[in-house]
Amino acid sequence: MNFSENLASLRKSKGLSQEEIADRLGVSRQAISKWENGQALPETANIMKLCEILEVTPNELLGYEEVRTQPTAETVYNGEAKEKKKKWYKSTPFKVFVAVLGVLIAINIIMLLIVLGFAGVFMMRTDVNDSVFPNEVVSLEPGETMTMGGAAEFSVQGTQGKKIVIKAEYMPKVYSNGYEYSFVFSGDGMQTVTAKAETENGRLTATVALPQISGVIEVEFITDTGYKKVPVKIATIDGVDESGVSWH
Repeated sequence: MNFSENLASLRKSKGLSQEEIADRLGVSRQAISKWENGQALPETANIMKLCEILEVTPNELLGYEEVRTQPTAETVYNGEAKEKKKKWYKSTPFKVFVAVLGVLIAINIIMLLIVLGFAGVFMMRTDVNDSVFPNEVVSLEPGETMTMGGAAEFSVQGTQGKKIVIKAEYMPKVYSNGYEYSFVFSGDGMQTVTAKAETENGRLTATVALPQISGVIEVEFITDTGYKKVPVKIATIDGVDESGVSWH
């Protein structure tokens, strides 16, 4: 706004009449009217006096700055309402609520992952132990080459120094190219021998050299699923020599 508009607006906001302003300045009411109508401008001294009466700066009175008027009750109320609406999300209770909600969501996700992990391991164990590889010991009669339940065979291949070379064969119910298989021979007084199984004619085989002992040798078939190693005891050999293998 310009000077004339500012003067009229400020005078009214202060609740002053033209006569009251004129009396305080020592001029006529008509002079004040001309100033507010834009027909004339006051002298510099009167401008300064007007600033004192209206409690504004010369720049504000002359329109060089925005005029500062007293806020109405409605303006104050609306301002406070907007401020509250704007800052409700910055309040401490809301921040606490968001933090607690985030923690609960994180805990639920972690618990879900743990449950899924245990479920996966359980399913893997069930599949391997109960469905794929029957965990049982099969008794065999003495003989050079024997078949256990149609799944495993052992045969003497010859000698290697003071050791007996045995070929082991085993075929689990379910075979997967994604698994690794091996045979483990262990017994009292002998070092455990582990041999990686190879595929031969659709069966898993391994050839090992064992000491000529009369004690008991336990044979396990190990399946490495990538998640865990699953051993299955497939035979007990009682004594090993060139004449053959005694099975139990």
